[in-house]
Amino acid sequence: MNSIWNAIKLDFLSARSSLLIAVAMLVVASVISVFVQQPIVVIVYVMMFSTFMSGMVFSADEKNNLHKLFGTLPMRRTDWVTARYLYAMVMGLCLFVLAAAAYPIISMIAGIKIDYLMLSIFIGAGFLYYCFAVSIIYPVYIRVSFSKAYMFTMIPLALIGVGVMIVARKADLSLSFLSDIMQFFSENQSFILIVCFIAGVILVAISAFIANTFYRHKEL
Repeated sequence: MNSIWNAIKLDFLSARSSLLIAVAMLVVASVISVFVQQPIVVIVYVMMFSTFMSGMVFSADEKNNLHKLFGTLPMRRTDWVTARYLYAMVMGLCLFVLAAAAYPIISMIAGIKIDYLMLSIFIGAGFLYYCFAVSIIYPVYIRVSFSKAYMFTMIPLALIGVGVMIVARKADLSLSFLSDIMQFFSENQSFILIVCFIAGVILVAISAFIANTFYRHKEL
């Protein structure tokens, strides 16, 4: 357990510049949300850029040859993979919690009624998308390397994210076959977050298993 904890701390230290940028951009997104009177912008920002930020730790690894350092530490490869995924989950959760906290503040500043149902939907769906993206890119970065796979992974995921937002914005949520579902979720908003969180954790766990298989057979 100590080796996993130490690896997580090393990940945060190696990616601290990226994390500072993420927080700064979160502040900028919050200001933009106030000006355009769209509190949801801050959550969309987190959904789109959290995946990019989570991958920066692999860039730091390659730039500083940290993967060779990990190879000299008394740490099992499984521990390193576990630590890397825990880093991604902690970072993602922190960003989405900050976005969720900013949403009602921005709504009050902009004089907009707080829509807690939409907040739950966007936070839940955003976190699920983040977990899906991490579950795709992390095994690829471990198997191929960040520098070789970055563009080939981020562009499709960005397009998927944009596509989902466009569909969600254009969709008529008043359709009869969705009315019962929306009614259920409006009365059980926490259920949205619970389902999305569990689904996200399952995706990440499957991905971690695949990544661990790749890393066990990789030469450092």
